[in-house]
Amino acid sequence: MEKPPGVSRRQALALVSTAIGGMLLSACGPTAPQSAQTQVSTLQPMATGASSSSAANATPGAASQPAGQPRSGGRLRFAMATDLDQGVEAARLGNAYTPSVFMMFDTLTAYDTQRKPHPLLAESWDWATDNKTLKLNLRKGVTFHSGRELTSDDVKYNVLRVREPAHMQLGGMSAWYTIDTPDKYTVILNSDQPRPLAFDFLEYLNITDKDLAESQDAKTKAGGTGPFKLVEWVSGDHISFTRNTSYWQSGKPYLDELNVAIVKDPQAMSLQLDSGALDAIYTPPLQNAGRWQQDPGFQVSVDDPNGYFFTAAVNVAMPPFDNKTVRQAFNYAIDRKRFADTILLKLGGPGQDLPWPAGAPADEPPKQQKYAFDLDKARSLLAEAGASNLSFDLTFLTIPPELGQLAQIVASDLDKIGVKLNLVPLETPAYLARTAAHDFQITLQNALFSHMEPGTMFNLSGLYRPAPQGTTGFGSDQYTQLIAASQNEPDLARRKQVFSDLNDLFLDECFVMPLALQPVYIVARSNVANVKWRINQAPMFAEMWLQ
Repeated sequence: MEKPPGVSRRQALALVSTAIGGMLLSACGPTAPQSAQTQVSTLQPMATGASSSSAANATPGAASQPAGQPRSGGRLRFAMATDLDQGVEAARLGNAYTPSVFMMFDTLTAYDTQRKPHPLLAESWDWATDNKTLKLNLRKGVTFHSGRELTSDDVKYNVLRVREPAHMQLGGMSAWYTIDTPDKYTVILNSDQPRPLAFDFLEYLNITDKDLAESQDAKTKAGGTGPFKLVEWVSGDHISFTRNTSYWQSGKPYLDELNVAIVKDPQAMSLQLDSGALDAIYTPPLQNAGRWQQDPGFQVSVDDPNGYFFTAAVNVAMPPFDNKTVRQAFNYAIDRKRFADTILLKLGGPGQDLPWPAGAPADEPPKQQKYAFDLDKARSLLAEAGASNLSFDLTFLTIPPELGQLAQIVASDLDKIGVKLNLVPLETPAYLARTAAHDFQITLQNALFSHMEPGTMFNLSGLYRPAPQGTTGFGSDQYTQLIAASQNEPDLARRKQVFSDLNDLFLDECFVMPLALQPVYIVARSNVANVKWRINQAPMFAEMWLQ
């Protein structure tokens, strides 16, 4: 997409007539909290999504939605296409978890749109000027769904719990700290190095009830301090919640009940919304977005800033992708523009080579278009690498459906240069098992967390972790050193140089090949009011009500 001079890429996207949420705002990139002594004691609990005004979530069909006064009561019928692969787990991030079970839990702090932390379960804090010590002062009188009071021991339990192998997304960040609990309402996180990303960790650390998390029924029963309590999870069918009448934020949530249907057929989910059987749905097929956008009976709320990307990833331990030249050839052979224009309807931008959305700390626009589609270049590089008569599986997730359409494009183009692909669609459990076992050669999936700083993404996204933990098996001394610097350097200007060096490495090594931003959004009927997002990409169900 050609953009006017002086207009950012995100603003240019908003000019496209079919764009989801035609009023997408130009996002200011997240900035790290300052390293100066920080003491917060007067801020009120924050209830802010990733958009700081209603305009950020507005669409032509919903622009006239009245602000009004919140109304209590009612049952919201919501749906998503992906089931919970690890049960009702507080420490599982992304996929089906953020739009569902996150509503049971609170975090200690919450970012606003500029990545500045605000109080939640921690009502104030003191952060040392060297970024090595963070003292958290807990809110008194907060209770779990069981009625038991939240204490510093519960926070310590949750920080340590995510170090367990089953919860390794947050384990690397938790390992930064030793934890002191000098009294019932004080938690002190100590590190031997500066940790400028401390509040990134807290943004994703859901506080779960240890009594349930340690029980025999932990997969099907969980509780936190959050606005909604779990009623039941029926695998493959639904997750139901009820209002936490003892929630510490007085008056919230507004909804009495919330049912999350699991509808694996995204088109069927869309039809149920159209028929009135559902009130809201999570990230349905993009092809329907333009129609809903123009219909005053619906509203489209876009998560912005958004850290989801469509990507191709390779197993560098398995031929032919142990050869960097072959990886570069494949990067040239992927038609990002065709995918972005015809499948994503230009909603994910023009396609790009690095995983950062516009305005993110590591975004470098001049480096985003190195691998323009060029089959002749790809053929030449394969010949240079001595790679011929290539044939192998291309695995991909069945949800979102755009991945399957992308797989068809990639297979068709590679066939033109003599590379044969066998398409292998997999549902989430089978896909996760194969990638965890490194049982693939090349795969298509969606990557998460790229709207945060790289140091956070390296912890939360298995795609970018170095070997042996990472999905791709890629690792090097340089990569390890850059990752450490991205997490420990307290000065943002110096971290940005690290980010630039990382971008150069990504473009050279090509073990993960970002393709385009994946739009993440909720389509709701017009009577669903105040649809917002947190910067951790969770819908803020506690803020919604039915008109």
